[in-house]
Amino acid sequence: MAVFPQITISTKVDDVDLRDLLDTLQVLPRQLEEPLRQVREYMLNKVEQRFDSESGEGGHKWTQLAQRTQRDRQYLGYDPKHPILYRTGRLRFSTSSSIIKGDNA
Repeated sequence: MAVFPQITISTKVDDVDLRDLLDTLQVLPRQLEEPLRQVREYMLNKVEQRFDSESGEGGHKWTQLAQRTQRDRQYLGYDPKHPILYRTGRLRFSTSSSIIKGDNA
């Protein structure tokens, strides 16, 4: 019967880089909170400005409403021409300024 020598294998895992990455990923949302709040405020202001001025990027005015749309609006009791894209305010105010936070926030 053959005798085989005993072999021992050991491994060492250096997880320092992984732990550093996980620490960074935990901190990142807190670091982004303020910049994201500023972006949200900027976007909300832009939407409001565009509705107020009835214009898009670069100040280009929105296309006038079609005659049929103007008649429909007048029939429903709205100003036939202005404000464009606004009857009940539902579209304009569909943007939200609320922040949804997770359970750990």
